[in-house]
Amino acid sequence: MKRILFVCSGNLGRSPMAAGLLEKMLRSEGMAGFAVSSAGSVAASGEEAAEEAVAVAAERGVDLTGHRSRPIDRQMLQAADLILCMTRQHKESVVRLEPRAEEKVRLLASLAPGSTGEEEIADPAGGGVEAFDECLTEMEKPLVGLVKRIKEGTI
Repeated sequence: MKRILFVCSGNLGRSPMAAGLLEKMLRSEGMAGFAVSSAGSVAASGEEAAEEAVAVAAERGVDLTGHRSRPIDRQMLQAADLILCMTRQHKESVVRLEPRAEEKVRLLASLAPGSTGEEEIADPAGGGVEAFDECLTEMEKPLVGLVKRIKEGTI
């Protein structure tokens, strides 16, 4: 079982949307053997996903209504095979908490075709449904790139 962990700040928008969309993509490709989850670098425990995240994910066939936020911890970082962060700050938080995780941490946007490897996924919080929709659209390209790399065995 390969474990993929998405990390954002509050675990209320970006990381649950990315995790949900990746799960849907993997199912539609008939790819089994993956545990996809999300957490936040400054998250509280047990909060529901942002209303806007739930709405835009639902438009793409992803149900986030059961999502509850959780903070990153060393155990989940150690267990993950791949940790995909939204920003360099999230990546730094992960490595600070678990230095041995450095080799398996990447920026999500770096998986998009043509990426320089330094692009970040901005926080849509406060921007309304449109900002969350743009954010999820922005995450689709690197997620497609991730699925492709998994198929090729390069990740």
